[in-house]
Amino acid sequence: DISDPQVQTVIQGPGGTTFVGLTNAKAARSQGIELALDASLTNELTIRFGGALVDAEYTDFKNGPVAFPIMDAQGNPTSPYGLHPLTTQDQSSYRMAQVPESRFTAGLNYDIETSTSGRFNADVNVSYTDEFPWEPDGIIRQEAYTLVGASLEWTPAAQDSFSVRFWGKNLTDKEYYATQLANAGSRSGNSSVAAEPRTGAVTSAVRGGELSGHNHRFDVVTGVREEECRELMQTFFRERR
Repeated sequence: DISDPQVQTVIQGPGGTTFVGLTNAKAARSQGIELALDASLTNELTIRFGGALVDAEYTDFKNGPVAFPIMDAQGNPTSPYGLHPLTTQDQSSYRMAQVPESRFTAGLNYDIETSTSGRFNADVNVSYTDEFPWEPDGIIRQEAYTLVGASLEWTPAAQDSFSVRFWGKNLTDKEYYATQLANAGSRSGNSSVAAEPRTGAVTSAVRGGELSGHNHRFDVVTGVREEECRELMQTFFRERR
């Protein structure tokens, strides 16, 4: 159970200005299940899978903010268009804003090292996000979307402190939103920010501490307080779901 969860909304101010405000629901509930799996099929090939199913709703939210679209009697947008001023409604039992019912991700990684050419690492990842409401009233919704990303990294055998990486995100150029909010009382309707389209780049990296011409070397110690850090991070995000 969650007490007094914050809810973000856009409010119409004086002179047509808008600003982002916060209100609080009295109570909400979030429960679900998560699964994470990593498996090595061969010495070079690893697959991974993760998923989450979440049931999250406001259990007590009697003054939830809502800005209804301007409609005619048949439910069609009509002049002067836009949204009515902000009002409130009972949104108890409504789904929590920006919380999809399900998320899944799957990927594979192929890592091989040769004595002549060096080391190659290829990675492909696919993620799925279910549809969800951007605001508690459920009027503006993000449709479900799937994203695909991939990368290829090469570390030459003659200079293993140097690497070149080719990567791409959203390879199918899926159109979706990074954020959407209702501009209450405005004629502009919703305030929306598009997420990144298909992007990619070539990057290079040099581990300066391993270059032969440098005097200094750095010792790397892994696993320091690993269990404690894992529990701290998992608890932090578990309490916010």
